[in-house]
Amino acid sequence: MRLAVWYVGVLLVLWFGMALCSKSAHASTGGWADSGVSITKLGRGIELSDTSAPCNGLEATIEVEGYADRFVACIFGTVNSVRVARYVDQGIFLYAIAFPSDDIYSEIEGLCPGVLECSYASDTDVFAVHRSLPGGKWDVVLYRHFSRLVVSHRSAVGVTYAFMPQQKGDELTTDNSVVSSAFSGNGEWFIVKTNQLLLRVNINTLERHTTTLLDDQLSSDPNPQYELAISNDGRFVGIGGFGLGLDIIEIERECNVPGVSGVPLCNIVHITPYEAFPGFTAARRLHFSSDGMSIFAMVLDTNGMTRIVIRPKGAVVAPIVDYVAIGDSFTSGEGETSDSYYEPATNSASNRCHVSTRSYPYLVGRSWQVSTRNIACSGAKISDVVSTTINNTQFVQMETLRPKIVSVGLGGNDAGLMDKLKSCVWVTTCEWAKNLKLRASVWREIYSVGKKLQELVDRIRVELPDTRIILMSYPRLIAGYEIAHCDAVTGLLLDGVERRFMDEAVQHLNMVIRSVSNVAFGDIEGAFMGEELCNGKSLAMNGVRLGGDIAPISQLPIIRVVASESFHPTPYGHAHIARRLLSLFSTPDSVARCLYCGSLDGAPSQYWQTGDDTSDQPQFVADTFAEEPLYETGDKVTIKTKPYFSPSALLKIELHSDTRVLLDTVANEDGKLYADVPLPQDIEVGYHTLHIIGEARSGRVLDIYQTIWIGKQGVPLRSQDISAGVVGKGGESDLRVQDVPRKNVLTAKHSTNLTYSVIDDRGEVRPSKKWDSFWFVVIIFIAIGCVGLVVLGIVFYRKRHGRV
Repeated sequence: MRLAVWYVGVLLVLWFGMALCSKSAHASTGGWADSGVSITKLGRGIELSDTSAPCNGLEATIEVEGYADRFVACIFGTVNSVRVARYVDQGIFLYAIAFPSDDIYSEIEGLCPGVLECSYASDTDVFAVHRSLPGGKWDVVLYRHFSRLVVSHRSAVGVTYAFMPQQKGDELTTDNSVVSSAFSGNGEWFIVKTNQLLLRVNINTLERHTTTLLDDQLSSDPNPQYELAISNDGRFVGIGGFGLGLDIIEIERECNVPGVSGVPLCNIVHITPYEAFPGFTAARRLHFSSDGMSIFAMVLDTNGMTRIVIRPKGAVVAPIVDYVAIGDSFTSGEGETSDSYYEPATNSASNRCHVSTRSYPYLVGRSWQVSTRNIACSGAKISDVVSTTINNTQFVQMETLRPKIVSVGLGGNDAGLMDKLKSCVWVTTCEWAKNLKLRASVWREIYSVGKKLQELVDRIRVELPDTRIILMSYPRLIAGYEIAHCDAVTGLLLDGVERRFMDEAVQHLNMVIRSVSNVAFGDIEGAFMGEELCNGKSLAMNGVRLGGDIAPISQLPIIRVVASESFHPTPYGHAHIARRLLSLFSTPDSVARCLYCGSLDGAPSQYWQTGDDTSDQPQFVADTFAEEPLYETGDKVTIKTKPYFSPSALLKIELHSDTRVLLDTVANEDGKLYADVPLPQDIEVGYHTLHIIGEARSGRVLDIYQTIWIGKQGVPLRSQDISAGVVGKGGESDLRVQDVPRKNVLTAKHSTNLTYSVIDDRGEVRPSKKWDSFWFVVIIFIAIGCVGLVVLGIVFYRKRHGRV
């Protein structure tokens, strides 16, 4: 007995000791100072326009209202957010602003004229003004709720803005002159460098932390030019610039605070890249990865600019992938005919990205014989890909994988194509197709996608300069608007007017995509030629597929329930797309920049020229502002919008298809709308479109819209099957880079010829399509007819025998 107790005691001691060691080891890792660093070259960097101006944002060309020329600018913010751009006109630094619905920028009068160090954090709406003080010193003033302080002025030449602060900002004054500053990527931290100090500020609380850091600790140059970066958790600070190396400082809560004795020094990692980069001059354009464990920089040496990433030695680094695909449902493989082919991590309640192992990126990758990852996500928009508030976006994953080639299949959701298509799936003609006055607005809405795509391409080229980009068009989905050969359901729910509208919209979007410059163009518009929907028996495209979301008898009309796979390419269709891509780019080395792309005639085609006066029509913007995609009659819809509107603008919330005004309200002082809107009890079951209509700061009338599903109260919905085109909770954020099984992939020879049979795990050929929805509807109506006959028979029998 004693021996047993002794034995158990020894085991407990060993277990406790191992736990302590494990905890200690865990606590000592995760920092930059634990070991050395590794430097990875990402490729030759893009030459910068003004070597004296630091830029923690994107450097790209912009249009400014009132100017004929385009300007190279440093852009703070991303697509569909408030963006501020710094540019140079006649040797003077100026600042301009664009709100979420704006295509071009407008100058801000009175904001940092001639000052190059001012910057903006879009996610927290804070602007940092570098202010000149007497004696040649500088300090920094933070203005929170910056967009409220910008007042619009409309004139005959357009819109300009003036910076008119109503009260003093938060002054970050020190005894020393400020030499540089920067926001973290998420805008929650701000770092300031003076001659002797580092000042870190928590933007949410304004709590400050000061660290002694003398110039001579970092450089022997008497006049270094600093550029800074700070991680999203505020823990790490990167310091580079001219006359400096590259230093990473870990700021603990108490380290090296001025005037406090006995405080340990902060951990500092000195990186000297002189051996790797002969003639090293500067490390510029610094920014941390979202977890703070990688820092990206542009190194200037005798050979020009080189994009690099630096990590602690021993950090887990994803292997380089030759080909990565980013995009929406047309890239992910949403039209899969069997859920077993969806990657498991992308087909769960929290993640509906629906990445199929039979999607065209994997087929192309196998033919090229290169490593491939498809990280597209159903429902994705351009703003989701570059968002700084979503974790592990497609852009972040792409940076991690460092592909040689990336294909980009985006723009359809930004143009609201799936929202419009879902609202058209009914026996009456939808307003998008039949209202001629709406056409010009829809044309402009699609046209505006081009600038968003160009900004995304510019970001990829800056971060991954050696990566070749294929910008994908969309296949023509539907034909037969003159002579239809549709299946029964598709023909019933989409008439000729609607089919032509969708076909013209896809063609217009493809023209806009082709207008983007500095990319290879993946022209797959004609990939399904002869096999589109309503052009005979189409195996390439899913028509209207009925969702398994609702018990069919309990809630009619069931044909309003459209499965998420509807109007998406089947595996057979993805094989067509792959074959078309391989005919354009037979090998990875053949991917080359499109020479005839980069311009677009601004005149709409004849279809979009209705001849009607469309000046009173709003500017349409597709967005996701309702918290959930599924509702029941009588539910309240919680609405949260971006700052689309003028402060205190009058807003009207409508529900279409049969137009109903749900609420008259006003925007808040930021131009946003937060509201709970009740849905009618008597609304018809099916897809409906929410519209929020109001005036933007520019004076234009905006119509922000989103399609939602409304079901009958008390009837359960299985939301996972109905969430077509909607990123599930965490959908974009939960998608992780992972190994993709090589089985369950459509067979592809190492050439441009692809076989189309679907192969299962046992190598057996099986049908590539589920039950046709036409027969499902036929059986339902036969069942209803049988029930009706039985009821009529009972009534007749009771009458005949006098029992009525």
